[in-house]
Amino acid sequence: MVCDQYRTATMKTKLLIILTILLTGITGGNAQDTTAMRWKTEPYEFGVPDRYDMDRTKGGTEWALYEQNGWMIFIDVKNDQGEGYATETAPASDFYQIVKYYHPNGMLKSRVKNMLGITFGKKEFFDERGNLIKVEDRDAQYEGVRIKREDVLEILEKAGLLNRQTGEHRFFGKLSQSKTDGSLYWSLDNEVRFRFKPVEIENGKEVKPPMWYVYYRYIVEFTNTLYKKVFEINAQTGQYNIKEETYEVYY
Repeated sequence: MVCDQYRTATMKTKLLIILTILLTGITGGNAQDTTAMRWKTEPYEFGVPDRYDMDRTKGGTEWALYEQNGWMIFIDVKNDQGEGYATETAPASDFYQIVKYYHPNGMLKSRVKNMLGITFGKKEFFDERGNLIKVEDRDAQYEGVRIKREDVLEILEKAGLLNRQTGEHRFFGKLSQSKTDGSLYWSLDNEVRFRFKPVEIENGKEVKPPMWYVYYRYIVEFTNTLYKKVFEINAQTGQYNIKEETYEVYY
């Protein structure tokens, strides 16, 4: 499974090269309409599985990438065990991704929502016959925390790192822009990572509040300077600071 995930990450990196060209012909002028979806939009019915798309992947032998109502749909080839993998990436306004794994017979195996490394909502597990056999509440880890996932994105926007309305971001040390469909998330996936750590308690006393972390790094163009940054957010107060380390890298 680790090899499959590495293969998928590598494939997605390659796909980014052609993503802009591909989207030019399929999104047209409807980007503003498709990004009207807001928080809590459910693109699927809970407890109802779907199946791996054998038609678009030509029997699981070719990957597929297409746009649908502002969502970017990626379906990977089947692995050596016949299992499938797919992602559905929401428009920039919602900014998350649905990650799916499939049984060898094509039935959905698991489904969860992900935001650059953190999962949320209900994670569903299905057997090979499509029966819902297990549900994990991924939001339980955030209970009692004032600053939620949505608030983290708004803080990043206020800090000037992200703009979901325009598709702009500054995570790579300069102003970059993508379309306001799922391609904004795609441009940051594997490059920006979110993490959440619950409150730390020792001897019955809080020694560190719950924290959100946003990790990103970049090399300044035409230099050998690598910047590694961590955007730290207090999950109770919303106060934040940025830690930075620099390295000289040579090739």
